[in-house]
Amino acid sequence: MKKEVKQAKPKRKIKAWLMVVIIIIILILSFYFIILNPAVSKPELEKPALLNEMVNGTLVQLDHTHLTYILTELGYYKIHKNPLNGEVPLLTIRMSDLNKEFNFTTNRGRVIHVPTSSALQDVILTSDQETMVGIYESEDVIQATKNKINEGKFAAAVLKETTDLTMKGYMTVYNSLS
Repeated sequence: MKKEVKQAKPKRKIKAWLMVVIIIIILILSFYFIILNPAVSKPELEKPALLNEMVNGTLVQLDHTHLTYILTELGYYKIHKNPLNGEVPLLTIRMSDLNKEFNFTTNRGRVIHVPTSSALQDVILTSDQETMVGIYESEDVIQATKNKINEGKFAAAVLKETTDLTMKGYMTVYNSLS
């Protein structure tokens, strides 16, 4: 009588494939929950009234509170720290006609105005007050922003690598405007 010898190789192949599948599932879930950040809900902000103040002979209608409102409507609250290196997001909006810069970051799903500039900016958006007021006053901020982009009313300077921006969640905002 011959004894049959069982081969261990098929079990090893199954275990290897199972490990590969588990790693892929972990990577997909990590991407979904860390990069796309679906658990963050949009904070409710009261829409502030326009300023209409004269400053050095120039009519100023917007300040950082209005831009915070616009960024929140655009989904910037979904942006977060880079999970790999902890670098915080920093977006700058330049108002070309006012010669002013407004810097923003996020913390726990809220858009926060940062009073000083930083060398660690991710993106600089340049526009004018009239364009931003038009977006601010519209019923649909996302559609109004898309329209202004198509009209060439925005200039964007991307200062970080695409991978850094993706890790911070910028692609969710970009996709909503595409």
